Amino acid sequence: MSDVHAQLMQKAIELLARREQGAMELAAKLSVKVPTASEAAVAEVIATLKEKGWLDEQRFVEAAVRHHLQRGDGPLKIRQKLAGKLEESWRLDEALALADAEWAEAARQALMKKFGEAQRPREPKEVARRLRFLRNRGFTQAQCWAAFEQE
Repeated sequence: MSDVHAQLMQKAIELLARREQGAMELAAKLSVKVPTASEAAVAEVIATLKEKGWLDEQRFVEAAVRHHLQRGDGPLKIRQKLAGKLEESWRLDEALALADAEWAEAARQALMKKFGEAQRPREPKEVARRLRFLRNRGFTQAQCWAAFEQE
């Protein structure tokens, strides 16, 4: 094992010890941390980590989606944040395939956390403000309106 390969493995293990990583995200970080490494060496380390089960994109996607859901983010924002970090983007599609009712409930929880209530306000200006808040969080228009309608 060459010195560069050992450095790459050490840095990869350090990064994975902190949190789950996507393959593309980890490759980019390794290229920055060990600038003398070639793309082939980085790819070899990524393949080794996958073989050992230390790098698992499914596990990363599940953890990242759960984290963003707890923060109150919607499916559009989650997709945007994770899109460039994965080799297998279909895993993200699978993880975000929740029912609209579940996303509406997540939007409702975000409203409750921010405004203390999730009922539809009477003033159009306040309705627009809350809809803007939810849209900025990454919820679709339908999910935003459904969050108001739930009781």
